[in-house]
Amino acid sequence: MRPDGYTVGQLPLSAIRLPLMQRMSYDPRTDFTPVIHLTGYTFTVLTRADVPWRSWQELVAHARANRGRHRWGNTGAISLPHLTMMDLAEREGLEVEHLPFRGEADALQAVLGGHIEATAAGTAYAGLAREGRVRFLNVWTRQRAGSLPDTPTLVELGYPDLVVTSPYGLVGAKGMDPEIVDTLHRTLKKAFYDDSVQAIMKRWEQPDQYLGPADYVAFVRERVVYEKMMVERLKLS
Repeated sequence: MRPDGYTVGQLPLSAIRLPLMQRMSYDPRTDFTPVIHLTGYTFTVLTRADVPWRSWQELVAHARANRGRHRWGNTGAISLPHLTMMDLAEREGLEVEHLPFRGEADALQAVLGGHIEATAAGTAYAGLAREGRVRFLNVWTRQRAGSLPDTPTLVELGYPDLVVTSPYGLVGAKGMDPEIVDTLHRTLKKAFYDDSVQAIMKRWEQPDQYLGPADYVAFVRERVVYEKMMVERLKLS
């Protein structure tokens, strides 16, 4: 790929994590040119509304009392929701079966059908909470979600380092000319903060995590350190 600025791609968090888990042909710290970091996602833990636990603390207590019998869903193997659910269980000393699904819809059906006790999911199902069909137990952003004002964050629940949004941005090929990077960055930043784009961000509750090129370079390097720690702690390599 030529570093001419005509090819720009998304750098998802999984692209930073995978080289730490298996042999890959690239190093995220050196083989891309970060242009602009944009946003992430708003994740939650939800459960059926008619289960005995009505809060995250009660779910943890129930899982602890029913060791090995809880099944927690996520949106795919080794995805950030999968790792975060593993992380939460490990921090609480729980023995939980983690079940990757092909996406949120499949995981939600498993919750509604009573096949699993809880799952990681986005806030798109807030309407089901208003209908009394599901209950959200926590959200993973730094602040509470606008659609779930009564649902506490993980930080509020005693996990001060857990702000989990699966952040991503746009990168180019290795070795791009700084002037090209600057031009792309300024153009993309203007588009990102256009009212129509920000309206979509607000609608889907995607946090503003803008970073310029230099800060994005630092973020990638810091994230490699964090992901390596997570991979080792959860024994994923």
